[in-house]
Amino acid sequence: MRPAKYKLYMSDRITSIYSGLLLLLALLSSPMAVNAYVGDYDGFVEIKPVSVKSGDIFSFDCTGDDVERQRIEVGISPASLGKTDWNLTLNDTVCNHVICINTKRIERNKFDFDHDESIVITLSVDGEELLKKDFGKRLPISKSPIYLRVQLDGKELILSAGGSTLEIAGKIDYEGFTDYAVISGKHDITITRHSSLFVPKPIIPQIYDDETSVRAALSGCTDSRCGIWDFFDEDVETRTALKGGRYRFAMLPSNDGGYDLIYLSGAEIEPFRWNVGALKGHISPTPFADTFTLYWIDSTGKEINDGTPYAEIDGALMSLVFPLQKAKFRFVKSE
Repeated sequence: MRPAKYKLYMSDRITSIYSGLLLLLALLSSPMAVNAYVGDYDGFVEIKPVSVKSGDIFSFDCTGDDVERQRIEVGISPASLGKTDWNLTLNDTVCNHVICINTKRIERNKFDFDHDESIVITLSVDGEELLKKDFGKRLPISKSPIYLRVQLDGKELILSAGGSTLEIAGKIDYEGFTDYAVISGKHDITITRHSSLFVPKPIIPQIYDDETSVRAALSGCTDSRCGIWDFFDEDVETRTALKGGRYRFAMLPSNDGGYDLIYLSGAEIEPFRWNVGALKGHISPTPFADTFTLYWIDSTGKEINDGTPYAEIDGALMSLVFPLQKAKFRFVKSE
């Protein structure tokens, strides 16, 4: 069981264009449900009005198995003017926690000349209120939809809300993900859209168990290119590429006539992903001497396999070249 931590951070007002929503609304002018790929996120987006009566519920799946990040979004409007009071409840069945987000119209000094009203959003975990944000009239008091976005990365939860733009309400520490969402209202509501998007965990092949098994394989290799290769230098356009670390890897022959590049050490960006013996890359022969096509797994676990990277070997010096990223890394054979 992952323990949930609830350390609260209140942000300054941060307004950002809700570009993903507006783009999808423009593309999906007719009500429909679609599988979606938005940036790094996969999942589904449904833009189809759903009416929910007071006392009823509407639920949808947002299973957080084998994901690194989640983004749950809803757009909800009251059926009657001034009747904004609804909940988005997110259930984490792994850690057995319930996250409840309430959006409510608040009236102050109802019978006075200085009568005021605003939209207040609160977030609670297992009944404990951890976040409260008074949006004033920055969120619609009318029957226009209010949009919520909940982002989770396994370490924290970020809550944003808005009409045409999103404003970050705040964030809390939260170690976990959600499995399904429930929407309910004190009054009748219309759900104008709902979506569940996620970034899956990358799968990095583990070829060898540890460094001992890697070295055992090296000891039986007679190919002159087999050995340990260490980072030497770089030529990187930093606007398009970022060095993931000063890598050290073993080169071992593979069944296709090429070579596997086996990670040993050196990861600096997201080093928790990398275990000794994991596949860092693969080079395959080409018709040109000492030139190979390069398959590479970057520091975040993403494959770079678009056919443009290549490797050149000149004796004890190897260059890994990424033309689209304007990056070149050189390695020297040390063992």
